[in-house]
Amino acid sequence: MSKESTPVKNRTAIETIRFVKAMTTYMIQCDSATHYSCADNVLSTAPAETSGNGFGYELIQSKLDLLDYRFSELFVHLKEQGEGFLNNQRSIEAEQRQLNLIVDRHERKIVNLVEGMEDAFGANVSLITDQSRQILELQTFCSNHDHIQNELLKLRPKIALGIPDCSEKLRSRSEVCRMSIAEQKTTVYMDQHRFGGHWLVVLQRFDGSEDFHRNWSDYRNGFGTVGQEFWLGLERLHQLTKNTAYEVLMEMEDFAENYRYARYTKFAIGPEANHYSVDELGTYSGTAGDSFTAHKLSKFTALDNGPRNECNKPYTGGWWYFEGRCYDTHLTGKWDKTDGWTSIVWKSFGSPAHTALRYARMMIRKV
Repeated sequence: MSKESTPVKNRTAIETIRFVKAMTTYMIQCDSATHYSCADNVLSTAPAETSGNGFGYELIQSKLDLLDYRFSELFVHLKEQGEGFLNNQRSIEAEQRQLNLIVDRHERKIVNLVEGMEDAFGANVSLITDQSRQILELQTFCSNHDHIQNELLKLRPKIALGIPDCSEKLRSRSEVCRMSIAEQKTTVYMDQHRFGGHWLVVLQRFDGSEDFHRNWSDYRNGFGTVGQEFWLGLERLHQLTKNTAYEVLMEMEDFAENYRYARYTKFAIGPEANHYSVDELGTYSGTAGDSFTAHKLSKFTALDNGPRNECNKPYTGGWWYFEGRCYDTHLTGKWDKTDGWTSIVWKSFGSPAHTALRYARMMIRKV
């Protein structure tokens, strides 16, 4: 061996040792995220002088094995990530399909709801249109008062079907019938049993089913159900008695079933212009005592009309009140079992003077 070759061999050994140290330190510092760059640096730092000896070959072979391991490791890692991405994509697609189904189902519900609302709206519009038309027809109908009167006249025969005429002969029973009053057919109640019969009932009270605290028009025209509790009407009383002589009979009974009556030989009622005053009242007879003579010439007062409003308000019920103590009899008072001045009262009936009456009836008959 020449003196010139020795430094070369020593230098090569020293460089190899340095290379191994450097590679060992570098490989420790490398991580899995930089396999390719580490491998490039390893190869780039290998000394060219080592390619000619066995140690350098083994070192390079080791590095290649390391690179092969790193590549295999990287492949497995990438494959796992790819499978994870694929599974995520499949899961997203499945969720998307489920979401589409939900959206489709709700869309169908919304469409059905909208169609149902449209149908309902259309039906309501049709109903409102029909009702509006009916209202307009009623307004047109009601604006013509004469037409209403004619229609009511047409209905009268239908209402009176089955009700006999009071003028028929040989009637021997008390019943509802029809008679002409001021040229108008009127349903009335005729009593054929009391005091010789042929009595036309004007007022009847027995169970409190009808309210007698009424306004002027009700007392003028009449109210209630004929044959039950009712008031015939002041205008009818005036039309019947203004040109024909009548007598009047009052029957009454208290809650202890004590019966009394009062009868007067004459009875006539004036016109509305004079508040249907008691223009005529004849001689009294009977068992109840005379509590009606004090009302002769008295004018009728109702809830909203008449000269004796100060009497009507506390005692209730329209009547022929007079000035001062207001009344001696009050057959339109409140139907009440309790004795009191607001009840149905005939002062001379018994004791006390304000004994409450259960039954009261006022009738007239041609003399």
